[in-house]
Amino acid sequence: MSKQALIAAGGGAAGALLAAAAFSGLPGGVFLAYLAPLPLLLVGLSRGLNALGLAAAAGILVCVILGGVASAAVFAALSALPSWLIVHYALKQRLDAATGKVEWQPLGHIVAVLALVVGFTMVSLGLTAAGGESMAATVRGQLQDSFTASLPHMDPEMLVTLVDQLAPLFLGFSAAIWLFLVATNGMLAENSLAARNWAIRPRPSWSAFALPDWFAWPLVITATIALVPSGDLQYLARNLVLVFAAAYLFQGLATVHTISQGMQGQRLLLAALYFVLFIFSVIAAPLLAALGMIDQWAGVRRRIAGQSRGWE
Repeated sequence: MSKQALIAAGGGAAGALLAAAAFSGLPGGVFLAYLAPLPLLLVGLSRGLNALGLAAAAGILVCVILGGVASAAVFAALSALPSWLIVHYALKQRLDAATGKVEWQPLGHIVAVLALVVGFTMVSLGLTAAGGESMAATVRGQLQDSFTASLPHMDPEMLVTLVDQLAPLFLGFSAAIWLFLVATNGMLAENSLAARNWAIRPRPSWSAFALPDWFAWPLVITATIALVPSGDLQYLARNLVLVFAAAYLFQGLATVHTISQGMQGQRLLLAALYFVLFIFSVIAAPLLAALGMIDQWAGVRRRIAGQSRGWE
């Protein structure tokens, strides 16, 4: 077996082991599972799509051995597929006829496509799980069963209150977290590889991140449909709004990076921002996403760029 094949297979196996940590009972196992796409992305962004395919196959095989077909299917859907999408679009390039320079696929386009795929997957899984019943009632029932089994000593009234609060946006919240984690893994992989000159694609300018203008339409359309009084259409639309809004979180972060340039203590300010985002994500994330939307529609960074040249 060649060195590249060994590296790819090792990366896939590492991703599978990280994914399996969520069910191993190890302390912090769930957090390790969040990094499951990272080895696949490291392989793909440094070795290409063929190597990533081998890594994904190795990871799926390890998952079959450790947890069976169901475990492998989850790994394929949550780690292998989004990793393939990121690498496929991240390595796309074209030659600018005017300048003769190679242009790479913009980061915002990659996240936009990923958000659409995540949204489609969420809708598909929701409709499949519902099996003809009300989707909201199905999600509520599954949450009720899950919490009853995992929190047997919890007061029944408190449990019902918790389920009532989570159920309306549970699918969208879960999908938005998945989108954020996969995209963040992609950024970590690219930064790590670029720092060692192992990346196929040059290090991008993260503060120049911008979603394509057309991406506003899925958000506007789903937000409008969410105004429907009730039913599965309303439920899905409201949850899709969360998924599409999550993509704007990255544009909000990029806007903050741009605004903070030249400020004294910029690094300390950004470190505090990420700390607040991690600890108080329920409050900070929507605010940053809103800032990202404002930047797209009002051109906050374009105005700043008009006063001082460019961003890094």
